[in-house]
Amino acid sequence: MAAITQIVLNDGASTPVEHTFVPMTPQTGAIASTLTPALWYSKDADSVAGYQRLNASVGRNGNGMYKALVDLAIPRLASPSASCCTDTNVPSVTDEHLVNVRFTLPPTGTPQLRKNLRIELINYLQTAQAIAMIDDLEPAW
Repeated sequence: MAAITQIVLNDGASTPVEHTFVPMTPQTGAIASTLTPALWYSKDADSVAGYQRLNASVGRNGNGMYKALVDLAIPRLASPSASCCTDTNVPSVTDEHLVNVRFTLPPTGTPQLRKNLRIELINYLQTAQAIAMIDDLEPAW
């Protein structure tokens, strides 16, 4: 098992900004239905409500398959107006962009097949179709 450490991820800005995700809790458990995933926060915001979150876990389910799950959430804080009823001292989240990645991995698979799956997903996310779908909300047709 890999030790939980800081993770640095660059964003998609024209001049990428590094976001350092600090470990908060390690994964506990190994059964997919009862485990608690590892959790990291990127403390880039002035409030916990605006921290980016990364969750990751791997565990085995009842039929022997392994599930590797990764969730990344990027919240956007509201810009409170002093002329409204909003308490400007309490930040609130306007919305949250979220990605969930789930790998279903048979115990008979090889490390090379698992690596191929991970790398092909990375490569897909760099294609014109994936970029149009995610960045511009355009379906493939």
